[in-house]
Amino acid sequence: MQLQRGADAPFSFRYAAPEAAIEALGLEPGRTKADRAVQAAVIAAAAIEHDGEGRWISYSRSHDWWAAGRYEGTPVTMKRVINAVEGLARAGLVESFVQMPGAHLLSNEAERVQSAFRAWPALVNRLGGLRLDPVKRPPVIMKDEAGNRIAFPRTERGARATREVEDLNTWFAGFDVEVDPGADPANWKRTAYHLHGRKVRKDGSETWACTVPTPVPQVVRIFGRGRLDRHGRLYGWWQGLPKDRRGELLLNGEVLIEEDFASLHPTLLYAMKGIRLDFDPYDVWGFPRQHGKWALNIGVNADGGLKGAVDALMAKPDWTESWTYTRKLVDEVAKRNEPIREFLGSDAGVRLMAIDSRMALDVLKACRKADIPALPVHDSFMAPGGKAGQVRAIMGEVLDKTRVTISPKTSVSSALPFLHNAPLVDPSLSRPSVEVAAPAGEGSSVPPASPPVLVPAPVVEGPPAALAVSRPVLVPAPLIEGPGAVLPGSYEGSTALPRVSTPSLAPAVLAAAWSPQDVPPGPSSSVSAPDLHRSSWERRTAPSTSPPFPDPFTRSLAVPDRPCAMRLDMTASRPVVVTIPDPHPHRIWDVDGSEVRGAPVMLRPMAEDLIAQGHDPYARPAAPPPKVAPGLPSGIVPRGA
Repeated sequence: MQLQRGADAPFSFRYAAPEAAIEALGLEPGRTKADRAVQAAVIAAAAIEHDGEGRWISYSRSHDWWAAGRYEGTPVTMKRVINAVEGLARAGLVESFVQMPGAHLLSNEAERVQSAFRAWPALVNRLGGLRLDPVKRPPVIMKDEAGNRIAFPRTERGARATREVEDLNTWFAGFDVEVDPGADPANWKRTAYHLHGRKVRKDGSETWACTVPTPVPQVVRIFGRGRLDRHGRLYGWWQGLPKDRRGELLLNGEVLIEEDFASLHPTLLYAMKGIRLDFDPYDVWGFPRQHGKWALNIGVNADGGLKGAVDALMAKPDWTESWTYTRKLVDEVAKRNEPIREFLGSDAGVRLMAIDSRMALDVLKACRKADIPALPVHDSFMAPGGKAGQVRAIMGEVLDKTRVTISPKTSVSSALPFLHNAPLVDPSLSRPSVEVAAPAGEGSSVPPASPPVLVPAPVVEGPPAALAVSRPVLVPAPLIEGPGAVLPGSYEGSTALPRVSTPSLAPAVLAAAWSPQDVPPGPSSSVSAPDLHRSSWERRTAPSTSPPFPDPFTRSLAVPDRPCAMRLDMTASRPVVVTIPDPHPHRIWDVDGSEVRGAPVMLRPMAEDLIAQGHDPYARPAAPPPKVAPGLPSGIVPRGA
């Protein structure tokens, strides 16, 4: 028997045979209900794999391997699995391979395999028509560095992640997914438990993908590296089919489309550097675009710098180019994407997957709210063809929100919603203005460095595609002092003092209008070519020329009408001015002085919210005053205080 590493399927508690199957196979039933449950799961695993690709099913006989709680929440234990496999082997129903102890230390990596078993035809024949039923899977799974399952963290954050996936599966339970009856039968094969889809590669070779459909669509969210901020993507059985075959599925009887984000991971990396990606990052001169795409995406997932990126691309199974060609390709991709060069060979892929998995959850929640059935495929979404426009709009909203969240150069106040159900901006409408407070008496003054007010830039006159919502700009606003003054951006009634100032209309002047190409593109739309005369990440506006005392009777061109929602300060005091550090620290302090620790990408939005409330989250709170025992002089501190 020759068992090759990687050619096996790990044992999983996903299907179970009825207890009648144990008697039909002539086996001695387990003593307890848990023993019989594992016995039935081993029988089902062998029978279902025999129905599919016929691979070996691997399991471990090491106590250290089982100590990590790999089958948490199930009755599966090492002793029960071994007893079930040995019982089937003695009955001549499975072929069993028992690995010698210490095999994981063998010098030949190909020989580092676990013990394994696979069904003989006799097992399937004796089962006859007994049906194997799926076992409900846990909604979330945690894996370690090696990809082995470990215990899921029992924290509040872990509980929230579990509830999110459970809610999605409740929604998915009402979906009906089937193959289109009009699909070409040559592209599909069915067995008792498996669905096979044909895939034709570009070179003309043919392969078949194999998946096990469940009675109703369900997903599981898989985290990695033992952390809740690594990986975290959603997985369902339909993802095992080629894209062409997924297009032949029906969702609730409707033909499907699959909408995806264009260049998602490069877009997120550029956003982390405070840059909006407005060109094709995979288009490298002198190389096929597909090679550029592989080099960038594989390089970001690799570690070891540029050399690690080259080695990872050379290890790609269907990569046939030379090392010299590959090295030159990676160098050119790095030059093409100079701002994110540092991420090549940085192992950033696991963090990016955590971000895009959060985006996927947000998209699915919005689709559910809009009553649009949708299924995830990592960073793309399958939905009925008639809902394609709404799904694209939702994806655009989520992408824009994510850019604002992870960008180090964006304030929380600068996020404008792109509502998929909001009315469009009509350029024929009268142009609105920004209401600010006029100076309250002669005693008012404007300090040299007054805090800015965020207002959107003017809507660009042009085709409808350019009339959505343009980027915000910063213009200085006067700070009003004196009794009864009202801060710019505050609402009447937000202060208990009487308001004596008079509202006026002040213009927001922009030195250079944004070109139509700067309107945030849709998730699948093409992007403009970079300007060859200057860097594509260079700022495109000149410094603001807004006068310190604007004409109060000139109407502003700055604010579009209905789709624009500005976040205004609801306090009556001057907002705190805090510089957000880059890189972001791993801890901040809440309003009550409590310390909050976590990943920077998670802490940053929390810090921005605290800043908007007038609190500095980076300032360590002062030590609390010492406790004084009642009745003692103030200088005497009780022991242990």
